[in-house]
Amino acid sequence: MNNEDILVELNVLIHKLNDLMDIMLESTKEIIDLGNVNYELKKVIDKLDIIIDNIKDSNEKNMLESAKYDVIYANLDIIDNVDIFDKINKLRGAKSSLKKVKSKLSINGPL
Repeated sequence: MNNEDILVELNVLIHKLNDLMDIMLESTKEIIDLGNVNYELKKVIDKLDIIIDNIKDSNEKNMLESAKYDVIYANLDIIDNVDIFDKINKLRGAKSSLKKVKSKLSINGPL
């Protein structure tokens, strides 16, 4: 996976996290089955694993690992709607980390 591929994947994940946070927020107002959100968050975790394996810079790798654990935390018990706002905040933190890594990769060029 080259630098350009990683940037594209990070961008996709950022948008996906936005969409999933919107659905989760909506679930606080009306009954929504969060099973699909659960499934999509697992796919985000899998993509993060692939990206982490291809990053050489330790600072960026650590930020991505942190984002991954935030997504894992947000995914726990999501179907039971437990602490949904806390989970949304974890996803916001993950999204912020992804944006920082994307910005650093854009500035620094190839890995």
